[in-house]
Amino acid sequence: MRDPAALKELLLEMAEVGMGVLAIYTEAIACTDRPSRKARWQACLNQAKRHQEILSDLCQAAGIDPNEGSAGRTVAKHLNESLLTSMRVAIAIADSETVRRVTCECILLAETRRQQTWALLGQAGGIAPGPLEDAMNSRVKEAAIAQLHQLRQTSEWMRESWVESLGLPSTQVPASPKDEAAA
Repeated sequence: MRDPAALKELLLEMAEVGMGVLAIYTEAIACTDRPSRKARWQACLNQAKRHQEILSDLCQAAGIDPNEGSAGRTVAKHLNESLLTSMRVAIAIADSETVRRVTCECILLAETRRQQTWALLGQAGGIAPGPLEDAMNSRVKEAAIAQLHQLRQTSEWMRESWVESLGLPSTQVPASPKDEAAA
């Protein structure tokens, strides 16, 4: 392995990013006024929980405590808290359309970071030591594909929230069969 400390840092940051995603979806579910969005975000929360379990298994395979602190993890935690604070401020001072847009934007930012870290972990699979490489090869690709689908969906929600707020006709692109299969 080229730099075991860098892989450890990536795994620890991923753990914190994932915890933030869980908190952001939980907050989003609590503040949405749309049953269909609530159901979709609940499904996303369940998927995020599953990915956290996978990450915990990977940390165990690497001999890493998934709750260990690190400099990067501390920064990731502050980014998570900033997104949650933004959502809470919107809830406190804004109308429901603004809350929807802010919520979608916070989810989009969190999902972008989460997808990026899973993609990086997928690239690192070939340089990981034995048991970790085996665990990564069997599970990371699945999570990375699901993350990419979620990122695309979240981006669409964000765009549609603005389209709706602007009073424009909906231009939502139907999901392709390939996207639906990845969900």
